[in-house]
Amino acid sequence: MLDVSIIIPTLNRLDCLGPCIESIHRHTSVGYEIIVYANCCSSETAAYLHAAHRVRAIIDKENRYFTEAVNRALAQARGRYVFLLNDDCVILRSDWFTFYRGLLRLDRRVAMVGPYWKNIDELPYGWIEPYATLYPRQIFERFGPLPYFDDSFVLWWSDIYHAYKLMAAGYHLFPLRREVVDSFVHHRRVGESGDTVLSVKERLPKECFTFHGRDLLYQRLGITNERELAGYFRGKVWEREALRLLLQHSPIDPAPWARPAEGLRASPY
Repeated sequence: MLDVSIIIPTLNRLDCLGPCIESIHRHTSVGYEIIVYANCCSSETAAYLHAAHRVRAIIDKENRYFTEAVNRALAQARGRYVFLLNDDCVILRSDWFTFYRGLLRLDRRVAMVGPYWKNIDELPYGWIEPYATLYPRQIFERFGPLPYFDDSFVLWWSDIYHAYKLMAAGYHLFPLRREVVDSFVHHRRVGESGDTVLSVKERLPKECFTFHGRDLLYQRLGITNERELAGYFRGKVWEREALRLLLQHSPIDPAPWARPAEGLRASPY
């Protein structure tokens, strides 16, 4: 079995996708496959993907958006681990997979490792941003057939809801400081690419902008407000001190440990 399946959803951004794929080839020494789900695939993108080395391309003339594209790619993954990677990312170091996998192996309950996210305008608590996130593939299979991510969330919040499902099943998240992830993966962020959520709003389904799916998330979890959301799994997830102790008895450098920003609850999210 392959070590890792690298899944990249894309929508005709060859200026990003090309360097992303090249960096994977350059910096990945374990057994891997690259699965690119090409939404609204143009002839130019299709030609590139057909010629690309070691890439399995799923060509779609329709736009499945992020969540359904990832689900369809996951259905074809053959690796022991799944790495969700944005097309505007470039891998920088050859030890990236060893580092991520080492954190997942610290404890069988660790379900996902990825960059810590704090966006005070949208989520006033920390989370894992899925632009460079590693999962054991069996995590998805435990929840049965597709969809692994709830594709009622067309673009946003499907990853957050999936993480809540993981925690409800007894798993834990492992958030990393953004500075640490940045040393392994460069992510072209808003402002660099010129695209923002608002600039593409007219091209996206209306349901994407119900506060990025917040109301649907509340409905799925049976809660009504942000306070209930922030405390939903209190007592059911690892506290930061427990993870700190876990790191002390491992070969992993504790420096990547994500410390909560001032005012955040002391929990893995």
